[in-house]
Amino acid sequence: TRETFIENLRDALKNLYNYEYLRTSPLAEIFDIHDRFDSSRALQQILIDSIDTFKPSANEPDQSRVWRIFDSLFCCYVQQLKQQIVADQLSISPRQLRREQRMALEALADFLWNQYNLDAAIATEQPQSDVGVGQFENPELAKELGWVQDLQPANPTSLNDVLTSVLGVTEPICKDKNVSIDNQMSAFLPPLAIHDVVLTQILVNLISAAINRTPEGRITISAERSEWVVDLSVKTPQTGPTPSLAKGANISLATELSKLSSIELNFTESETVAFCANLLLPIREQIPVLLVDDNEDALALFHRYTAGSRYQLISTQDPNDILELVEQAKPKMIILDIMMPETNGWMILGMLKNHPL
Repeated sequence: TRETFIENLRDALKNLYNYEYLRTSPLAEIFDIHDRFDSSRALQQILIDSIDTFKPSANEPDQSRVWRIFDSLFCCYVQQLKQQIVADQLSISPRQLRREQRMALEALADFLWNQYNLDAAIATEQPQSDVGVGQFENPELAKELGWVQDLQPANPTSLNDVLTSVLGVTEPICKDKNVSIDNQMSAFLPPLAIHDVVLTQILVNLISAAINRTPEGRITISAERSEWVVDLSVKTPQTGPTPSLAKGANISLATELSKLSSIELNFTESETVAFCANLLLPIREQIPVLLVDDNEDALALFHRYTAGSRYQLISTQDPNDILELVEQAKPKMIILDIMMPETNGWMILGMLKNHPL
């Protein structure tokens, strides 16, 4: 579908200089270059050339809309500049840049769609499958909220601070519906790796949905740490007939925002519970990962991909360092090269399996 095509296009542009990603991109097959030995470079050139077609003529005013459309594509994807830098260059806000970028991406998708005659390539419309992980129940809403995917938390987010703000916002609704809220959250929860704007919006919608399902009732909010996430629940007891959980704008918006932010959100109902929403929120602390590989380029690639992520990468080219590093870093994950010229990786794996840690 066009929506899937735009999603694949956005992912390819974000990984414009990642040849391994481009090699496996669905666009390589769509553009019929997947059988070429240089399919990655070919796809990269197609995307760069397509963006170049949007470059305005020299007599176009610098601050015109067509220049903003071109610059939002060229600067963000070809030059790989951060959004704040591009926004400053264009003298617009980051939010306006994201709007320009979405429109520019759709224009680029239309150009490529027509260039490769994709209407003719899709002979029949495939039936819609049931919504699953990674799919969106409301494509239009997901498109409108596309900026969330690019919204990275600049600072750690305090769940308690966000909840205090949310309870202040929802207090008038609670009074109107005669609903009380029992806040059972610990004051010592770790900081979260999720933007406070997104978390606030999700919680406002979940608590609003709970209020609507339990008039003159009680809402319990609790949270506890579980490994590398904080497990938060919003729960109300069953007090009588309640509307279907699938209905309501609050549920839809919270669900879409969670998917866009890679947050796991689950709903449950029972004879005793009218509403129960569980959020698994990623914590800010880094997860230690041990990488053992004799290939220096492979180590550099892993370090590049994990830079600025939730993973703290500890790497070595010398398998003899493994036990010492395991005892020091206590990694949650070990990535081990099995075939190394001077070391039998399988023996190392067996040694690790039998190690007390």
